[in-house]
Amino acid sequence: MANNLYINGIERALKPGWSHTKKLNTELDTALIMIPKTEEFDIEPMDEARIDTTYFYVSTIRRKIASFAPVKKWNYTIGLVSPTIRLQRIILPNRSITQRFRGTKLTIYDVLLRYKSIYAPWAEFSYNLQLKTQNVVCPEFQWTQPTLFEVFNDLLKVVNCVVTMPTYTQISVLD
Repeated sequence: MANNLYINGIERALKPGWSHTKKLNTELDTALIMIPKTEEFDIEPMDEARIDTTYFYVSTIRRKIASFAPVKKWNYTIGLVSPTIRLQRIILPNRSITQRFRGTKLTIYDVLLRYKSIYAPWAEFSYNLQLKTQNVVCPEFQWTQPTLFEVFNDLLKVVNCVVTMPTYTQISVLD
């Protein structure tokens, strides 16, 4: 099966045999691809990349000259990382979650929605995440300068899940 590689929306020739390391835990999925003998093109870390229906961000770029004539050609080796890295780059101030003494208790979903609306308004939650968290009372937590990734994972540990981003804008869970 041929794999279609798109970097910043532009299709590129992908050398067969690319590797994809899928992690089913709090570590990020990674991939390593090679683009052989191509003209130089603009690419930077955190550029969007997609292989078929799997989304990534560019993490590392190595470029070597493949040939000089008639036009200079390059071999690219590009490291890719899961879109979940965006959540690791959002650093929060000291945070804590406390429950009301009386009245309705906050659910994990309520807390996730609050944090998302403040720190990641560009994102949307998957239906699966909502189902797993909407009826679970949130325990009390406290963090010192956490990332949004750490906060979401700590909250999702209560329902035995970890946070993931299958696309650039959707936040979901792995269970």
